[in-house]
Amino acid sequence: MWSKPFAVAMLGSVSVMALVGMAAEAQSQETTTTVETSESDVTEAKRYETITVTTRKREESLLDVPDSISVFRADVIEAAEINEVADFAQLTPGVVTQQGFQGGDRPIIVFRGVGQIGGNAPSVVLLSDGIYLPAGDPLRNQLFDIEQIEVVKGPQGALYGRDTIGGVINVITKAPGDNFEGSGQVSIGSKDEVSVAGAVNVPLVEGKLYGRLSGSYLETDGFFKNLAGTDQEFREEHFLRGRLYWAFSDTVNADLRVSLNSFENGSNAAYYATAGDSRIDDVGGILNAVDFEDHINDREVFDAALKVEADLGFATLTSISQYVDSDNTLIQDADFALSPGIQIVRTSDTLYSALSQELRLTSRADQPVRWIAGVFAETSESDFSFSDEEIEVGLGNLGGRATEAEGNRLGVFAQVDIDLTDRLTATGALRYDNDEQTQILISGGNLEREQNTERVSPKASLSYRFSDTLTGYVTYGEGFRSGGFDAASAIPFDAEVLKSIEIGTKGVFLDGRLRADAAIYKIEYSDQQVASVITDPDTGNLITTTSNLGESELSGVELNLSAILTDNFEIFFSADAIDAEITAAPGDLNLGNRTPFSTDYTATLGGQYTTALNAEWDMLARAQYYYQGTQAWNQANTLEQSPYGLLSARVAVSNDRWTLALSGENILDEEFNDQVFELLPMMHFAHGGLPARWRATLSAKF
Repeated sequence: MWSKPFAVAMLGSVSVMALVGMAAEAQSQETTTTVETSESDVTEAKRYETITVTTRKREESLLDVPDSISVFRADVIEAAEINEVADFAQLTPGVVTQQGFQGGDRPIIVFRGVGQIGGNAPSVVLLSDGIYLPAGDPLRNQLFDIEQIEVVKGPQGALYGRDTIGGVINVITKAPGDNFEGSGQVSIGSKDEVSVAGAVNVPLVEGKLYGRLSGSYLETDGFFKNLAGTDQEFREEHFLRGRLYWAFSDTVNADLRVSLNSFENGSNAAYYATAGDSRIDDVGGILNAVDFEDHINDREVFDAALKVEADLGFATLTSISQYVDSDNTLIQDADFALSPGIQIVRTSDTLYSALSQELRLTSRADQPVRWIAGVFAETSESDFSFSDEEIEVGLGNLGGRATEAEGNRLGVFAQVDIDLTDRLTATGALRYDNDEQTQILISGGNLEREQNTERVSPKASLSYRFSDTLTGYVTYGEGFRSGGFDAASAIPFDAEVLKSIEIGTKGVFLDGRLRADAAIYKIEYSDQQVASVITDPDTGNLITTTSNLGESELSGVELNLSAILTDNFEIFFSADAIDAEITAAPGDLNLGNRTPFSTDYTATLGGQYTTALNAEWDMLARAQYYYQGTQAWNQANTLEQSPYGLLSARVAVSNDRWTLALSGENILDEEFNDQVFELLPMMHFAHGGLPARWRATLSAKF
């Protein structure tokens, strides 16, 4: 049953969609000027640019894509100071993030109430220039030298295959070009934060070969201390990205991208609690172990991809070859100050490598029938081990686990767009995936287990252009998250499947001064992967592992508005509401409860003011308030995060070369839990949200 707030939000969204449609019809009778814009365009009333996105593996107008998409252009990324996923999540209805228990190194991204179990496969695929980022890549310290961010909601299994049941995030980096140019910035902030970033573009051979290099460095103390007074979640991160573009001829080009991401961070800042435990208040936010100091979260990720395109006339042939290698060592407090005087330390190591190849043909875009067809193959290897040791009273080694795993994946996909009329377009897409995984439990006598997921994911859409600036659409899609083996317990679990239907509209109105997007959707979710407490079949002990829930239904509504009130002042508003309910479960437990990770609503309201200070200098002032409703953490709904709000602001002065900015996040110092994980009934771990923090940034272009 839909809640009252949900029903009100649904009614409001439908009303807005209806009003927008009538306004567009009236406008289409007066003008045919195309003024398709993004949030980044609305600070200048007379400068509008068509938004081009690439989330369907080809360049298209945003209005031609029958999906809910939020786009952030380069100027919005700068104005909103978007540095991490959480920054643009607050501007995207239906998207929330949790920093997680690894110092934010691998945040959990939740699209429309669909999240993930920490350490297992994500529900959202991250792409860079349309190429898969390594699994678990958090985009930390990488959102510099970026052209555009595209956030696509809804299952994208028909084109991208597994682990896209929530959606796709595509980050478009600035491409190498024929001009020598560069940029750089230096920031200082709370907790002794120091960050440096820079980029340079170098034309190597005129008209043929271009290179671009960008990198960043970040160092900061943690915002939390343990009982010994040691900083938790300190960060020292290095990132380097290089791109080389080579035009072999008028019809053939190659784009090589190589990146190296290095983390030397502190481990989790979390505390153990029972129901009603308020120790985080009693100790003033001091968390974790008695005297544990040697805590680290070190990770290195190497990623190399070569993209080659050849224009065949009737279509473009694209080849993407990619190699990924990562190494992660984590030493963390494992009891979270469970019992004073006892200190359990967990040491874990993860090695991962993967080699993949994609080939696809993409038809010309100027045809009434447009198509894409391709094949994807990947092979991967991983080693994982952990051990628990008590170091305070001499209990010694408490056990652990070691596994080796191999994966082989094959995907075949196709999509067709047909213009039925000059306004009506039908789209159909289909993908076949075969995901084979083999695990060897070394600590269990080399026990070998296999998990195979075979799935066909369809997608179908109808979109209608009411005018040059308004599109309506209906889309049905399916996606799946592969089965596998729990990261900690090594117990296998099955694949989960998500089916979604969405009705939406997107457009620009009032002579280009209003942008409105709205969508309503319903999701059927089967075999949802959740954290459950079970008896370990190997030891007989109670453990927390990944298991399959049963079935659930999620219904939601989203609204996204931005408006130019004057040539200097813009406001923006986004909101969503989700009704998420468990409809079937083993033993009929928790029926009618909210699904884990789901948030009943979120809303963001903000404004941006720009003005000229003199002939050379401009000023920008921007503020936004984000409010998040109740979020469920477990199936029983005994663990929930109550509603909270976060205020952020930024003021900057700039000229053609220099920018000086001061920004603040969570300015009101709101206290909240960023994530809660249930260990056993009446026992859980909690991770506090980041407190108020400030940053000053000096940027330059040349």
